[in-house]
This record gives sequence, structure tokens and C-alpha cells, in this order.
Amino acid sequence: MNWERARTPEQQEERRREILDAAATLFRHRNYENVSLNAIAGKAGFTKSNIYRYFASREEIFLTLFLVDFSEWADGFIETLQALPPDTSAEHLAEIWVDSLFVEERMLDMIPLLALALERNVSEDALFHFKLNAHQMMGHIVEALATPLPMMTPEQGAVLFKRVHGLIAGLWPFANPNEVMQRVMERPELAQPPFDFRTTLTDAIAVFVRDIQGEIPHVHKKAS
Repeated sequence: MNWERARTPEQQEERRREILDAAATLFRHRNYENVSLNAIAGKAGFTKSNIYRYFASREEIFLTLFLVDFSEWADGFIETLQALPPDTSAEHLAEIWVDSLFVEERMLDMIPLLALALERNVSEDALFHFKLNAHQMMGHIVEALATPLPMMTPEQGAVLFKRVHGLIAGLWPFANPNEVMQRVMERPELAQPPFDFRTTLTDAIAVFVRDIQGEIPHVHKKAS
């Protein structure tokens, strides 16, 4: 591929999309640590120096790509939430939430890797930009959750979202082990039914929602 410098804003945006598309393919099919800037550049048909015109590091590419997927998921999820009645059951809301995640399955693959990307090779400005955008999108989601959960406070909504996010980060790798772990888990000594991510996460979200709805009594210890 003969690379030519982008000279217009439209051309520059097209270059960014090409880099993000190439990175998305590699992040989906390779271990995170094996996705280098050289690999992304090669996949996009650029050189490494070309990549630096648009992104400072692999981590910055990853975070940008995650924001794209997160934004697209949030838009669809918010629209769905705003159409729900205020008497939506915890089970139904949980099912809708989990179903929405599989529309952006690439985002599911990226959530467990966020901690790695946030801890290295990201400038303070880039990190601030990522955190600010993610925080604002989370706020919009919490506002939309108030439609099916009118009794929910903003603080409860933020906690609910963070709980679900944390569960996804922890549970998704169990449902999608790498090849080595998969072979290990298939050995007779460890043989067990496949991990059901969808059911496990749905049940957990339903518990969180019922707690907000006041359907789960809190146990208070008696003073001694």
C-alpha cells in the first residue's frame, strides 16, 4: 500500500478510522501484550512513524477504540431504557441489560483489558479525556436507568453501573479462556460444565436491581 500523508480533516479522520479498525481486529484475535504498534501499523498498511501522527501509544489506540464501542453501546442501551415502564421487573431489566452487551461483543472483550491500558503509556491529557468521556456517558446511562427504576437515586445508579462493569471484567474471561487455559480446563481432573456468563451476569444484575427496588431485606446485626 502506498501511503500518502493526509492533508484534509476528512483524510485525517479516515486515517484514524483505518488505524482503529486494524487495532480492533488485532485486539480481538491476539493476546493484548502481543498487539504492538508495529503490528497495528502493518495491519493498517502504514509505518510505525505514520501511526505516531495520530496516536501516541498502543494504549491510546485501545482507549479510543473502547470509547467508540462504549458510546455506541450506551446510545442503544439508553434508548431501550427510556422505552421501559416504571414497573419493569428486576429480571426483565437484567435480561435487557445483558442482551444489549452482546450487540457490542467487542466491548465485552475489551472491558477486562481496561486496567492494563490505563496503567501504562498514556499521557495525563489522554487519560483525562478518556475518564471524562466515560464518566459523562455513565451519567447518561444512570439518568436513563431512572425510567424503569424511578425509586433509584443517582448515587445508587452509579453504584449499580460500577458493580455490573466490575462483574463483566471478572466474569467474561472465565467464559472466554485462551487456548492454553481451555486445554487445561478440558482435562478430566478439572472437567466441569461450561461457564454460563449470560445467566450468571443476568442473575447478579437482577439481585442488584431488586436491592434498589427494596425487595431484598437488609440484615442488621444486633448491638451486643
